[in-house]
Amino acid sequence: MQANASDSTNNNMNNAVQIDAQRMVGVNRWESNNSRADLIVEDVRIADSQITKNITVAMVETDPGNVDYALYFNQFSLRNANSTSASTVSFKLRDGLAGVDPVTNPFGNLSVNGVAFKLGGTNLLIQDNATL
Repeated sequence: MQANASDSTNNNMNNAVQIDAQRMVGVNRWESNNSRADLIVEDVRIADSQITKNITVAMVETDPGNVDYALYFNQFSLRNANSTSASTVSFKLRDGLAGVDPVTNPFGNLSVNGVAFKLGGTNLLIQDNATL
């Protein structure tokens, strides 16, 4: 979402954009790119031939300020490649403009010390103890 007719400053917008993705089955990458408003994508479903570890969720080049991105999977689409092993969630966050090696310094110039999320009604915080 870029701007609307009343946005003469080309800055953040007040209203969120919401997408019902129920019929967009089989998408491999969900991206909020150059956003100026909150983006909410709900009811994301994956094809029977896909597994969740192959789905990429990206937030790229948003305007500064109150610009958020929320993506909600349909619970019946979430599945493990091997149902006998434990499931995992992984996050990759990096500063694409820092010009540094993403392996040795993935955060570049970003100031990040943790990730917060809700799992089964419980708020969880994963935090780097070195920055506490």
